Amino acid sequence: MKHLILTILTIVLLTNGLLAQEKISVFDETIVERENFEPVIPRPEQEKIANQKLKNLQSKTGKNQMY
Repeated sequence: MKHLILTILTIVLLTNGLLAQEKISVFDETIVERENFEPVIPRPEQEKIANQKLKNLQSKTGKNQMY
């Protein structure tokens, strides 16, 4: 009986410890820019292409498309 209680207690403590750990993925590439913002995955090539397209559009129309 004593052995059963110790086994159950050990299992409960180990399970509780595992659940309390923060799950960190090695595939998580997100960064938090500000505390109240959602995390983002930086895509520098994509941003460079988008900025170039906006500059081309601005040169065609003469309007700033950013705002």
